[in-house]
Amino acid sequence: MAEVVRNLALRDQSKGLSAGEKSMFVKARSVLVSELSFALDVSEEDALSQVEAKLS
Repeated sequence: MAEVVRNLALRDQSKGLSAGEKSMFVKARSVLVSELSFALDVSEEDALSQVEAKLS
Protein backbone atom coordinates (compact mmCIF):
# COMPACT_ATOMS: atom_id res chain seq x y z
CA MET A 1 0.00 0.00 0.00
CA ALA A 2 2.84 2.36 0.84
CA GLU A 3 4.37 1.82 -2.60
CA VAL A 4 1.09 2.67 -4.32
CA VAL A 5 0.77 5.88 -2.28
CA ARG A 6 4.39 6.81 -2.97
CA ASN A 7 4.15 6.16 -6.70
CA LEU A 8 0.91 8.07 -7.10
CA ALA A 9 2.27 10.99 -5.05
CA LEU A 10 5.35 11.15 -7.28
CA ARG A 11 3.23 11.02 -10.42
CA ASP A 12 0.94 13.73 -9.03
CA GLN A 13 3.94 16.00 -8.45
CA SER A 14 5.38 15.43 -11.92
CA LYS A 15 2.46 15.01 -14.32
CA GLY A 16 -0.70 15.24 -12.28
CA LEU A 17 -3.26 12.50 -11.80
CA SER A 18 -6.35 11.57 -13.73
CA ALA A 19 -9.65 11.50 -11.85
CA GLY A 20 -9.40 7.73 -11.42
CA GLU A 21 -5.82 7.91 -10.19
CA LYS A 22 -6.71 10.71 -7.78
CA SER A 23 -9.52 8.60 -6.35
CA MET A 24 -7.16 5.63 -6.00
CA PHE A 25 -4.57 7.85 -4.30
CA VAL A 26 -7.07 9.21 -1.76
CA LYS A 27 -8.35 5.71 -0.92
CA ALA A 28 -4.88 4.18 -0.71
CA ARG A 29 -3.62 7.01 1.49
CA SER A 30 -6.62 6.57 3.78
CA VAL A 31 -5.96 2.84 4.15
CA LEU A 32 -2.26 3.48 4.78
CA VAL A 33 -3.02 6.10 7.43
CA SER A 34 -5.44 3.73 9.18
CA GLU A 35 -2.88 0.91 9.16
CA LEU A 36 -0.11 3.16 10.47
CA SER A 37 -2.37 4.59 13.14
CA PHE A 38 -3.18 1.10 14.41
CA ALA A 39 0.37 -0.26 14.11
CA LEU A 40 2.02 2.73 15.79
CA ASP A 41 -0.79 3.33 18.30
CA VAL A 42 -1.13 6.99 17.31
CA SER A 43 -4.08 9.07 16.17
CA GLU A 44 -5.00 9.09 12.50
CA GLU A 45 -4.09 12.78 12.41
CA ASP A 46 -0.56 11.96 13.61
CA ALA A 47 -0.27 9.12 11.12
CA LEU A 48 -1.46 11.40 8.30
CA SER A 49 1.11 14.02 9.31
CA GLN A 50 3.85 11.39 9.16
CA VAL A 51 2.74 10.20 5.72
CA GLU A 52 2.54 13.73 4.34
CA ALA A 53 5.97 14.58 5.77
CA LYS A 54 7.50 11.57 4.02
CA LEU A 55 5.81 12.40 0.71
CA SER A 56 6.98 16.01 0.60
